[in-house]
Amino acid sequence: MFGRRPIAPVFTRIQGTDRFAEIVELISDHLRLQVIDADLVTVCNPAKISGSQYAMSISAQDLDLFWVFDAPRKSLPASRPVVPLYRVGEPLQRGRRHWPTGTQYTHGYNGHELTLFLPEIDDRHVQDVKSGEGEFAVIARLPLIVLAYRFGQSVPWSDVPYCWHMQPAHYRVIPPLELSPETRALLWVTLVGAHDGIIHAQRGMTLAPEFTRFLNGAIRAQACMPFSPDRCTTVISNLLIAHPCTLDRLPLAQARTIGNQ
Repeated sequence: MFGRRPIAPVFTRIQGTDRFAEIVELISDHLRLQVIDADLVTVCNPAKISGSQYAMSISAQDLDLFWVFDAPRKSLPASRPVVPLYRVGEPLQRGRRHWPTGTQYTHGYNGHELTLFLPEIDDRHVQDVKSGEGEFAVIARLPLIVLAYRFGQSVPWSDVPYCWHMQPAHYRVIPPLELSPETRALLWVTLVGAHDGIIHAQRGMTLAPEFTRFLNGAIRAQACMPFSPDRCTTVISNLLIAHPCTLDRLPLAQARTIGNQ
């Protein structure tokens, strides 16, 4: 059904809700899900990627939600590199020229990484990602974390969900404790063409100490708590129904920062 073998799929179900159709529409749109009915006919096809790829199966009253991991594959370095293993002008993944439009946030052996997949990239996008003002916000409603971001004027506010338990093994890296109150995390931002697979811009941005502590602490807490698919799905659906767009969710952020300040 997915064209490739899923890694450790997670299953959950929403039952007995009178807002079933609304939950399906919102989760499908925001988390880029493929929705199929009982006869395996596609109802809603994913047009975007966000963190991991997902798929849903719907019956008349219940929602079956499967998470299928499909992150870009990179070899595991023996030690943490100073920069990611890919460069501007190169394909993000050798041999792959097309990616779904959207965003991916991970924390792995390269540290924090935010990858933007855009269908049309012009000089404004390149300049804003490479040198424009970058602003970030975090919403932690465990077991869900949402990272919001914007870059200059050409990349307006958007956000991406994150769950440590739903990442492939090489992205399930727990951030270390901060050894100093002035510790700043480094976030690698990469701009990739969704239709050519090429990296058009890349930039490392430091995050404020308070933001670093909150983000790293949220990931540590998320990783150490038992994973409940039911609880995760409930938090996702409640958050998206009550706050359907990024600007609606921004006031919920517990931490905000401007990069490199």
